[in-house]
Amino acid sequence: MNECVPLDPHLRTRPMMGGHAQISRGLLAVRLSMLLAALVATVPARADSTSAPTTRLLFIVDERVAGCPTEETMRALVATHLGYDPFRRDALWLVRARIEPSGVEIVGRIELEDDRGAPAGGRKLHAPKGACQDLVDSMALATSLALDPVTAPRRPSPVPVSPPSSNSPPPDPVAVAPSVPEPATPIAPPPPRPSSPFTTYAVTATQVSLGGTPGTALGFTLGGGVERRWLAIGLEARIDLPSEADSQNGGVEATQLDIAAVACAQTGSRVAVAGCLVAGGGPMWSHGVGVTEEGSALTAHAGVGARVRLALRLTDVLAIGLRAELLAALVHSELSVAVAGANQGVWGSSPVVTTLGPDLSVHFR
Repeated sequence: MNECVPLDPHLRTRPMMGGHAQISRGLLAVRLSMLLAALVATVPARADSTSAPTTRLLFIVDERVAGCPTEETMRALVATHLGYDPFRRDALWLVRARIEPSGVEIVGRIELEDDRGAPAGGRKLHAPKGACQDLVDSMALATSLALDPVTAPRRPSPVPVSPPSSNSPPPDPVAVAPSVPEPATPIAPPPPRPSSPFTTYAVTATQVSLGGTPGTALGFTLGGGVERRWLAIGLEARIDLPSEADSQNGGVEATQLDIAAVACAQTGSRVAVAGCLVAGGGPMWSHGVGVTEEGSALTAHAGVGARVRLALRLTDVLAIGLRAELLAALVHSELSVAVAGANQGVWGSSPVVTTLGPDLSVHFR
């Protein structure tokens, strides 16, 4: 029986007696088994997305945020991080990714729901205004990290195999087989605090109106309300400064207060156009001017009509606009003076009241 000489890592042969190169067949079989086990251990298993839960992707970008990538870009970025596409349209799990403005920055929210619709985690990211591409990159990375414990198949950890020393017996190939770690239990972060879908706003305006009071009246408006996407509902208070009308029998001067409800449908982000329905009314105070017997009167007015507003957003918070309004008078008012014991008409309200002026609005989230 020939003496076996241990092999080095390169499997070189050592000459034996008689000048022939020989290798022990048993030792060679052990070495080949060890090499095969090392190769299997160092090559990761191919991901099979069908063996793990898949998710649906709902990607929403607020219309006021410009320069954002599409949903396809978001899917591709997540797939790049994971090494496979975890999204399927009929899956029960859901990833909701939403981007919206918040003051001088933009916010990305990621919400994960399980197959029962229960929150399974979430993340909130911030980015400067105009950096939507960078925000989507961060959201894709955060989404892949959130989905990895849920959707990624478990891969065996490679076990390095050290070459045996010449003084130690050959290792058992079974002992160096790779072991599959137990799946880690994902720790879901607390669900994000739900944000209100409504935005509040305050508005102030200066306007010139004709037909509601004697002469042309200068007025001021202060109001506020709530808005959501394209719909806004508010309440406004307007006061017209005293205006005067004269006749050959004398003059009258009047001022009025108006409380109006406003409902607007608006479109556009940076430059917005709104169409509104307006309805309101209030008291009007009047008195005679340049007459022998001065007196005062209190009457009421009411009107309903439409408003068109063109607005320019200076920031996500501040906007300036120009409004034009046309109201049909529901109450006809007449002002008169007493001349020689008889009332002489001086002014009567117009069937249509027109208003035009600029405004300034502030929006709060």
